[in-house]
Amino acid sequence: MAEELIDICDDNMTPIGTDTRTEAHKRGLWHVAVHCWVIRPRPPGHVLFARRAAAPGTGGALYDVTASGHPESGESADARLSQLVEELGTPDTDGRRIPLGIKIDVNRRANDVVIREFCPAYFVTSPRGVQEYQLDHDVFTALVELAIPDGLELFSGRASRAGARGVEYDITAAAWRGFESEVGVHHFQPRVDPYYYRIFIMAQRFIQGSCDLAV
Repeated sequence: MAEELIDICDDNMTPIGTDTRTEAHKRGLWHVAVHCWVIRPRPPGHVLFARRAAAPGTGGALYDVTASGHPESGESADARLSQLVEELGTPDTDGRRIPLGIKIDVNRRANDVVIREFCPAYFVTSPRGVQEYQLDHDVFTALVELAIPDGLELFSGRASRAGARGVEYDITAAAWRGFESEVGVHHFQPRVDPYYYRIFIMAQRFIQGSCDLAV
């Protein structure tokens, strides 16, 4: 099956053509990737991170954005966000999709994957506990949640570890299982900017009722 085309952008996020996602990551071409951050707003509030099945450019065994995806050529960020929510199996979201602006992602990953992405980022709120999600194990290998106060301590550098609770797919048993562990920053996809710290700051502001949110 031919790989789907995505829109390629110039440095100002203006579409200038199309290419495949593989080629965009190989050549370091600017394109759009939507970031969907699921938060559980009941105090103290939690932010959910996903670990994806190993594939070039996915970060492998590292935790990252709850869900992310590349819009197909001509597809809007909002339309891709709706698909990501469905992918997570979150039909009980309360309908709140809070735009956080554009995150600019630039880095080089394994296998010479070059990331140059304009990332419209959103909060999506859900009351569901992390063990209540129905995930496709071909896409996700784990889903964890960190309490907002713990995430602030970890990603500010004030703490070296934080408690995490989640689910992971047990290949041997062919089933999801719950677990609790401690995580450090090395368990998360590295970035050149304090993106995760800003996400926790914005999550805290959101549950405190602020409408001034931006990454």
